[in-house]
Amino acid sequence: MLKECLEVFERKMEEHEEPDDIILEGYIPADGTYVVVKTDGSITHNEIKFDKKAKRLETIPHNYEDLKFYDYHSRLLSIDKPQDPKKIVHSNNYLSFWVKKENFRNGKFNEEAIDRYFQAVKAPLEKYKKVQEIVLYKEVEKEIGVVDEMIVEKHRKWIIENIFDLEMQGIPIHNNDYLKIFFEVPREMYILEEKRYLYVKLFNNNDYNLRVKDQIIGLPGDNLGYNSKKPYLEQRSRKISVSTLLSKKETLLQKKFFEYLMNQVTIGKNNIYVDLEYKMISAKEKGELPDSNFAGLFLQIQKGTEVKILYQDNIVAYKSTLQPPFYFENILGGKAEDEYKIYSEKRDLQRIINDIFFSNYLILNYFTAPEDLSISDADVKRNILKIRGAIFAWLYKGQFYEIEKILWKTGIDLAKNSIKKGYLLKAVKQFNLAISFRKHYEGGESMKYSYEDINKNLRQKMNEESENAEWKIESDREYFFAVGQLIKYLLSLSKANDKMHSLANPFFNMKDQQQLKNKLQQMFKKYNYVIKLGSKRFDRLYAMVWKYELENVMDGDEIIAGYLSSNLIYEKLKEDINNE
Repeated sequence: MLKECLEVFERKMEEHEEPDDIILEGYIPADGTYVVVKTDGSITHNEIKFDKKAKRLETIPHNYEDLKFYDYHSRLLSIDKPQDPKKIVHSNNYLSFWVKKENFRNGKFNEEAIDRYFQAVKAPLEKYKKVQEIVLYKEVEKEIGVVDEMIVEKHRKWIIENIFDLEMQGIPIHNNDYLKIFFEVPREMYILEEKRYLYVKLFNNNDYNLRVKDQIIGLPGDNLGYNSKKPYLEQRSRKISVSTLLSKKETLLQKKFFEYLMNQVTIGKNNIYVDLEYKMISAKEKGELPDSNFAGLFLQIQKGTEVKILYQDNIVAYKSTLQPPFYFENILGGKAEDEYKIYSEKRDLQRIINDIFFSNYLILNYFTAPEDLSISDADVKRNILKIRGAIFAWLYKGQFYEIEKILWKTGIDLAKNSIKKGYLLKAVKQFNLAISFRKHYEGGESMKYSYEDINKNLRQKMNEESENAEWKIESDREYFFAVGQLIKYLLSLSKANDKMHSLANPFFNMKDQQQLKNKLQQMFKKYNYVIKLGSKRFDRLYAMVWKYELENVMDGDEIIAGYLSSNLIYEKLKEDINNE
């Protein structure tokens, strides 16, 4: 997988005037004060602050492109690979000088730290003890030449004489971000001095280096943690115990790819799509789908001390559109909303599922570890954990395995949860969405999900003027709907200050019709003191429900439809309005 990504990434690098431009165009330096010492001795300074919420810089300095370049080529690979053995100074060469401002106050930063750092960058061989490191350094020195000790001493002297007086010049060092000082020299010098550091520290651990013909191969460091504290990671059944060995060129390419990924995740783009056919890479925010058909690799990445690939998969034939389009119907006939319409784009349908079913928690948590899910509603959390993999496979990978059953069961479960909490308008939308999915995948018009017809039939029977006609329920589905109407009405008669919809939940979960009838009878006895004699609509509805015998098994999900629909007993007909 990674090899294929690197092939595409290398192609993208080649499209730029300078290979590193693909990194620099999205690179964001760390928060701090950035000082540039000009060739004439004057200095400029700018503040860089990244707004984590907006995912952008608060302000962009006029010399931002220079600062990005200097900063990128002066970074440590990690804090565990410093030039300064005591890790007080965090830059990698004598053209720059980085220190955290807190070290000014805690006493860790002093002239000794300055001298220690410049000695390390002036005489690299003094600090390299292992043969492998010495070999690597001599190779890079052969390529770029020896250190210019006069420049090193010049920069050391400037730092000694000026750094402790910067605040007097209006340069802040009182907060807890970085102070970064750069010396203005030709850009090529930054590139060369980065190599002096980088080529020795590039591999994860130089102990695993091997010379093969005329080049050294080693263990790359990205997303790997080989060290003496983790011997269990070695594969001791092999002659070479590490997982992979790469050349310097390959390791550098992999390093730059992970830097590219870090740039993307920093601005909130966690989804990486690598198109193997058209050799394209696109980065998108969590839950953002490709705009067009796609075949290639999908990476879910996360930012930590380094960028991590949490999930990867092959996507064979992603289609951006739904075939056939999905119709989100207002099946219960409640309040008309803009969401009730036809959806032809997967990204729009995903947004609706995320909002209505999961209160906008799904998209953010496709790959979040269960212990890290910060969702207070236990039912929403449970359903996300149960269904997120299936929804991802369906929307992103085109795998439809039992998705209609999964969406239906999840939607109904969440609708019950909303009813329990008293969020009836939300429950109506959740039920409508769930049953729209069932209709879409299980049979379309043949399913005859017309609650409008059921409403019409029940309304006619409950309001017919003739007293001699014997009205009866004609189907199981009409029966369940009528039961839901009856439950809602009886619960509405409660005189309690807080009427809890959760009292309806036992009815939704019943598996036996006789048990249901007994429970309805208990409710009738409990509230009949407020039901007037001659309440025609109630009397007829209750009688029809009591007399009907199911042809099939109980279906509590259908009861929910009647409970959530506008109650026919309370309904004002035209004749009611005219008589007022």
